[in-house]
Amino acid sequence: MKNNTVNTVNDYKIVVAWDADDACFVARAPAFRGLAADGETPEAAVAEARVALGAMLEVMEEHGDEAPAADQSLEQVRAMLPLINVSKLAALAGINRATLNSKLKRGTRFTPQESRKIHRVVDKVMA
Repeated sequence: MKNNTVNTVNDYKIVVAWDADDACFVARAPAFRGLAADGETPEAAVAEARVALGAMLEVMEEHGDEAPAADQSLEQVRAMLPLINVSKLAALAGINRATLNSKLKRGTRFTPQESRKIHRVVDKVMA
């Protein structure tokens, strides 16, 4: 199914982390594998990532390529996969483990209810 919505830079989640090896902050847009930008401050890294993301969206539009869905819940969970226990997340969120695993593997969007449940769990864990 084709997504007819035109996404903007602000539709995508950008995450920032300190990179000790390079001694800088690195900002990534999880929906776009390989898109990363760095900066001396988190704000500078995010600003650079937004510029790169904007350029990528512009080029994709020029070539008629469809941008990834801006489903931040899915991208947030997929970005954390190396760090989380999916079975435990499913149990805490009250989502069937097989359903959650399948959606993560296939990149299927979460329902609004699933998104809310996952965000509640992630927010509690990250607090």
